[in-house]
Amino acid sequence: MTDTGPQPRPELETVAGHDDLDTFGVPVDVDEIDATITLEREFLTALVWAPPSTAAAIVHALIGPDRLPVDAPLFYLPDHGTVFRRLAGAVAEGTPVSATDLVTAFDLTEHDDRFAHLLMEIASPNPLHPWPLPTEADLPALARSLADQWLRRGYQALLARMHTVLREERTSTLDQHWLALSRHQRAAQDVHDRILTALDAPLGHGGDCPTSAI
Repeated sequence: MTDTGPQPRPELETVAGHDDLDTFGVPVDVDEIDATITLEREFLTALVWAPPSTAAAIVHALIGPDRLPVDAPLFYLPDHGTVFRRLAGAVAEGTPVSATDLVTAFDLTEHDDRFAHLLMEIASPNPLHPWPLPTEADLPALARSLADQWLRRGYQALLARMHTVLREERTSTLDQHWLALSRHQRAAQDVHDRILTALDAPLGHGGDCPTSAI
């Protein structure tokens, strides 16, 4: 029998939280974690400093009804995700946040000093170290790498979940668990592929991005 009903968005394609090692994928080693954090910071910096039309096109490529919801765990660090959701929301409202407005775009009483420091680093990148200013031309490649890392963490999450299944479930149910995880992987891969296709389109013409998707 073919399941033709609508499929829910996958919940485990990448980081779901930082409190359950079986529900989120993590970079393999310390160097990879550092590279992931650097990439996320460079992407956010480039997004804030890019022309509004380019920033909007990048947000539209990542977020949408057939791609990711804005609250998807696209970023490894939660603070990075918080910044991105605010930027994406501003795009949906037609009022993109510029570098000069970034700090005032948040109620800092709701965040710690580390978050305020993050905003200042993004708004005032050091050309030498540790977060140089990426150029507008770098933004599509940074977005593609961000999507790639999201997907790779998702594979790690699925492998961890199947490891748990093998340890805890009956042999007679393993095929159903494997099938469910395979469907999940396929859904995440399809989202990833649609993001890359959108990023390959000419930038600067973001088109319509429904507010409900943001």
